[in-house]
Amino acid sequence: HAAFALLQPLSEEETAAMHPMSLAFVGDAVQSLYMRTAVAAADGGKTGAQHKEVTKAVNAVAQAAASARISPLFSEREADIFRRARNCHIQTSAKHAERAEYRRASGLEAGFGLLYLTGQTERLGRFFGVAEGGGAGSWYSAGDTRAGGIARCRPRRRTTLGKVGAT
Repeated sequence: HAAFALLQPLSEEETAAMHPMSLAFVGDAVQSLYMRTAVAAADGGKTGAQHKEVTKAVNAVAQAAASARISPLFSEREADIFRRARNCHIQTSAKHAERAEYRRASGLEAGFGLLYLTGQTERLGRFFGVAEGGGAGSWYSAGDTRAGGIARCRPRRRTTLGKVGAT
């Protein structure tokens, strides 16, 4: 998973100051890149078929199901990011997912984003493996729910003492 590593990972303090939906934005891209790489390396066939395979995995329904398998493994920090992103007010409607699934998927993506940005790519890779259920079966699910939208959630800010606290 070193191929997915940042040259200069962000600190815990830097990621704590980020909006949870910004972490989810990065996490979605990282998951998509990971899946695209895995599918292209395994298949090498037509890109249309590869895209179809990736969208079976990178969608709110599949991500919500994966969050149930991964969340028991979260550290306290990861669980906090998951909750904060899940609880953000998202002004969009998923095409093929319930609102609760979309929110859990956003939480999972935020966790992925946190791990990637802090350089924890080995842990991220383990989470992707758990999400896949050890193979293609449980990770894949029909429907593509990626829709644009504006999220409203208060990011954490630094207090005058240098500690991170909720605003």
